[in-house]
Amino acid sequence: MHYSEGAQWRPLFETTQAALQIVIGCGHNVCKFCTMYKGTRYRMSDRAEIEADIDEIARFWIVPPKRIFLTGGNAFGASQDHLAFALKLIREKLPQTESIGCFARVSDVKAKTDEDLRELAELGVDDISIGAEGGYDPALAFMGKGHTASDIIEQCARLDTAGISYSLFYLAGIAGAGKWKDNVRATVSVFGQTHPRRIMVHTLTQFPGAPLLRDIERGNFVPEDELDILRELRMLCAELPIDVLVLAAHYGNTVPFNAWLPENRDELLAHLDRVIDRGNEDALRTIRKSVKSM
Repeated sequence: MHYSEGAQWRPLFETTQAALQIVIGCGHNVCKFCTMYKGTRYRMSDRAEIEADIDEIARFWIVPPKRIFLTGGNAFGASQDHLAFALKLIREKLPQTESIGCFARVSDVKAKTDEDLRELAELGVDDISIGAEGGYDPALAFMGKGHTASDIIEQCARLDTAGISYSLFYLAGIAGAGKWKDNVRATVSVFGQTHPRRIMVHTLTQFPGAPLLRDIERGNFVPEDELDILRELRMLCAELPIDVLVLAAHYGNTVPFNAWLPENRDELLAHLDRVIDRGNEDALRTIRKSVKSM
């Protein structure tokens, strides 16, 4: 398999799927909190390599994969021609494959026409993972996300119409100290107008080399306390008005959990209340410092 330099990260629920590289790096790569693809030039994979990798999957997977994950920071941002090339090859050489996922930026969806989205749905693209991060415009702008809250609503509606399901990332702590309630209120309003299969929770962590560190040093951004992050997640899970699976089991969260909402809401809130009541800020910060990468 041809896996180039840079991160080959994927959501936890995708880790058992076959991984196919069709792009390298991230086409945006300016989010202040992210170090994952720094130093990696975004580019399309060589088509001969893509075909060779699909052939390798066909030959060596004992049980033919029913789902494939396209690696890279935002494979959905590849040109329509490049995406269609890879997807048609998968359909031809791996006919048992039922669905294909990838990372996507909100702006990637916005750049596709309605016809493009319908074509991708027909070729098997389904359940893509979108780095929304939240619905609070000041935080999205400060972090350089390149989309607004209204963009999230509009582009998710277009995916709904095209028949492409999706999951949304939520980045706890993205608004900074003292602003978590504003962030949650805005996010609840925005996410409440979408239809994600999952909301995947990560927590903002200050990794060495992240552009955000300069803002912290200059006093332009004050990180949220760990206990307030837990209060933020409690408020989010208490107020989300949609039926959704919240996945917060990533090791970047100091208190990992998974829960169906609204079915598991009361149990989850009671658990978070106990943790918050007994919580120790210093102990939680120690856990945060142990997180070295996403």
